[in-house]
Amino acid sequence: MVNTVEDERLVSNFMTAEDTIFSLWLTWWQERRSFGRIARGLPGKPPEPFLGTQLVLVSRSLSVVAEAVQELNFSLDSVFIGAPERTTIRLEFLDGSPSLYLSELLQWIDDLASTTGPRYLQDAGKDGVIAITDTLKVVRDRVAATAVLVATQSPSPALAAPRVQFAIRKLAAQLIELVELTDDFGRTAQAEALFETAPSPVLQQGPPGSRRG
Repeated sequence: MVNTVEDERLVSNFMTAEDTIFSLWLTWWQERRSFGRIARGLPGKPPEPFLGTQLVLVSRSLSVVAEAVQELNFSLDSVFIGAPERTTIRLEFLDGSPSLYLSELLQWIDDLASTTGPRYLQDAGKDGVIAITDTLKVVRDRVAATAVLVATQSPSPALAAPRVQFAIRKLAAQLIELVELTDDFGRTAQAEALFETAPSPVLQQGPPGSRRG
């Protein structure tokens, strides 16, 4: 169909665009496991997430946790448990963990999700996420224990209100999701450390012609 130089230029431009689009699609198909939103649903070996993608997801999840804390505070206000009273409600966890006042627990989570966590992400990147993961797991466990305590042996009758219990369970669910995201960084770091410390198979075999044993 090429009849003029202009026709040939158009065909060449089309072929260039076609090759570029195909190369982009092929790269995406090969690296799709590394994008956090779809990696867990794919079979096979665990993915190695892209740092930028995962940091964005963790940052969003931190914001959601901070919002869940505010929603819990609103729920407490709605059943007339104000800020001063929260400083007097002592949470005696059924699993034997050290007790906390309700205000301490909520302030701890809010500071971690709103201030400390984002600052670690911005200043230290992947190392920052790994550094706060253990703390997030402790907070997750404390909120889960609080949900059980409120549902069984509530230290305050107003805490047993359905809206308060729902807000606590929602906060616990958001923390579980956040820890799952941060654990991806820990697994990647462990794999990298194992690769760096593993002895070389070539060195283990010895020089050609040698015998081991």
